[in-house]
Amino acid sequence: MKSLIQTFLAALAILAIVSSASAATTSGTTTYTERSLGNLTIIDIDWLSESATSTVVKGDIPISGRISQIVFYPDQADATSPTANYDVTLLDDLGVDVMQALGADRSQADSEIIIPRVSFDFTDTISKAEQVVVDIGATSSSVNAASGITTNTLTYPVVVTTVTRAVDEPVYCWSDCTLYVTAAGAAKGGAIRLYVVRP
Repeated sequence: MKSLIQTFLAALAILAIVSSASAATTSGTTTYTERSLGNLTIIDIDWLSESATSTVVKGDIPISGRISQIVFYPDQADATSPTANYDVTLLDDLGVDVMQALGADRSQADSEIIIPRVSFDFTDTISKAEQVVVDIGATSSSVNAASGITTNTLTYPVVVTTVTRAVDEPVYCWSDCTLYVTAAGAAKGGAIRLYVVRP
């Protein structure tokens, strides 16, 4: 029985590997290269869109660290220069665009650099009892019937403060990502370079 369960688990593991390999299936053509300089990883992806769909899909792009910047290089030849305002997204394993939507509307002629950041306003409410001098006349009294002890209750006003802070942080990613290039035109190309700083 134990060997049957081990065989079943091994078969599931093989199926999972095959499934993850099929996730790397691409639309269009890509060339992926990666090199490291100290704690900096530079990922280059050359792409050529599919003729039928004008898209590129490239999975299994490992990213581990802070995305310091992303550079877009459209092909300069007229025949393969992408359509103006083509879009690029890089989704992590949860479907979040680590480019923070900054890959939209890319230039067909100019190289461009983006620095993805997570920016939002954070609002926090702080409540605290404010210490004040209370006149003895501002107390309320009650008498415990069993013990006959009088209890005085002082009332302090509660001050509620709302604090709003702007948060602007770099984008971190520890995931295999999928690159999508859309609306680039049929058989059009370019390249993307990612600079990732490992901790």
